[in-house]
Amino acid sequence: MFFSSRTARFFVNLLNENKLGKIVSKIRALCLSHSAAEVVRLLQWKEVWISPQPLVKNMIGYFNETK
Repeated sequence: MFFSSRTARFFVNLLNENKLGKIVSKIRALCLSHSAAEVVRLLQWKEVWISPQPLVKNMIGYFNETK
């Protein structure tokens, strides 16, 4: 779960610095905003999901959608 572009950038940089960027190909990235999604898309995720509204409670909506 990425709540901001800043935390997303930190995570992406951390993976890249440690040559672990490929491990996300089997993981879904859940993003609170489009700006966070832009950053995480620098890696090849299985899926990047963006909350329909930038509210934390909407992040739970992902789990309701995937049932």
